[in-house]
Amino acid sequence: MLTLLFSLGKDTFAVDSARVVEVIPRINLKKLARSSAHIAGVFDYRGRIVPVVDLCRLICGTDCKESLSTRIILFKIQNGGASESSGSGPGSGEEIIGLMAEKVTETRKMSPDDFLLSGVRNETHPYLGEVSTSKNDMIQFIRVESLLGLPSLHTDQQACTTETPASSIMALISSLNNNSVSTE
Repeated sequence: MLTLLFSLGKDTFAVDSARVVEVIPRINLKKLARSSAHIAGVFDYRGRIVPVVDLCRLICGTDCKESLSTRIILFKIQNGGASESSGSGPGSGEEIIGLMAEKVTETRKMSPDDFLLSGVRNETHPYLGEVSTSKNDMIQFIRVESLLGLPSLHTDQQACTTETPASSIMALISSLNNNSVSTE
């Protein structure tokens, strides 16, 4: 699989690039009143309102640094975990969500076998996955599907039922679809 590497604080992480639509520079986001702390805000992406999660805030407890290598990774997801459809855009079940991270500068071809169990089970954050030691660097895999409460692309795994940020993220997407959140 082709992975996209990035940093959160001093640690390196990877995601499977299969659902990545685009990687864009950090931009000004519209903060939403009373949203969860890890929701950095929303922006207009080609006519869609897209929520952005600050992964540094979510995982490390601090905001992503403002630097040229801090990027927003746009992921294509199926609303409600539906299977892939040929349509796109509002009403098709396909949504876009942004994940903000630091040092988003490298892709690397890796095998799922490169990632090994760490021996530490994190039931409160099941999206934090296995660890790889390739190229003298420790890289932790982030399961985006689990983060968002969606079925995995690579297994028959059901949507995550453990309490995760998925509830606030998916609730925000739902409210955006229902036009109940003003971004003015």
